[in-house]
Amino acid sequence: MTSAGLSTVKRLEAMPQTFLFARTWMQWYGGLGIVVFSLALLFRPGTTAKKIAFTEAMEDDLVGGTKAHAHRVLVVYATLTGAGILFLWLEGVGFFDALLYAMASVSTGGFAPHETSLAALDGPIVHYSVILVCLAGAVPLSFYSGLYKKGRRPVTDTLQLR
Repeated sequence: MTSAGLSTVKRLEAMPQTFLFARTWMQWYGGLGIVVFSLALLFRPGTTAKKIAFTEAMEDDLVGGTKAHAHRVLVVYATLTGAGILFLWLEGVGFFDALLYAMASVSTGGFAPHETSLAALDGPIVHYSVILVCLAGAVPLSFYSGLYKKGRRPVTDTLQLR
């Protein structure tokens, strides 16, 4: 299932809120990393998971338990989304729009609930907040969980971030 075809919808303002939410939720869920959850369901931690790891940091996470890795990703992803919702809501964006813009931003997909995208939001501060949430979602999620590990320097360990 994909949300790509939903990007061609005309007149978003005429669509019901349930449609707008479902469209954004599918994008958010897809950005969450279906691969990580597939690994958590299909593979037991150990040599199989270790063989498909791409970086040393990922290898440590996979060997330590794929389900634990999936849980950490979910917690980070949900925290980023919650923070985005809170920031936008505190800046005067209505809760429903804050929810949709935050979900679309964290997933870096860009399904705005308005045809004019960011122009529908008031002020450059709100626009910059959405952009910052997008950037936060673009950083590898293992970076955030690595911030909480003792004795680890995630900035230097994360190739994508460098």
